[in-house]
Amino acid sequence: MKIPPNHQSAVRQSILYLTSDEAIQSIVTNPYWPKWNSPWWHMSVLFEMGVADQIPKIAAEKMLFEVKRTHLPYFFREDAPLDKASHQDAPCPCALGNLYQILSAADLKVDTELPWARSWFLKYQMSDGGLNCDEDAYRADPNASSLDGTIAPLEASFSPHKS
Repeated sequence: MKIPPNHQSAVRQSILYLTSDEAIQSIVTNPYWPKWNSPWWHMSVLFEMGVADQIPKIAAEKMLFEVKRTHLPYFFREDAPLDKASHQDAPCPCALGNLYQILSAADLKVDTELPWARSWFLKYQMSDGGLNCDEDAYRADPNASSLDGTIAPLEASFSPHKS
């Protein structure tokens, strides 16, 4: 994809940031947080702009490694080991769906490295067919999925970047 001239500088800055020690340390500290201001979000924007192939391999591989190391295949806190009961230790549907797409588009083997991811989407699918990033929505009667929680996993399942 051709980047519009008025966005080229920002793309270059994100790519440079993703190769920095600061970005790598941020991924090690927590792959996803701080929300909206971490390498995850730089990668997400690059993916959405159609330039995931420009995500530095060092950052993409580190992201995958740290997600494998830190994120267990659960969503509900009560399913988590006692030492991993924080929302920061588990992916929500939109986060996992986005990550799946980003890393697949960066030519990483997500199905091999996170073999639980595809079945995770099905495990947490609600009766209406969608997903929700709010745990309480699963306890509501009736429960209801959200577009935000559903769209990224749905896009991941139809992604041309199969891993």
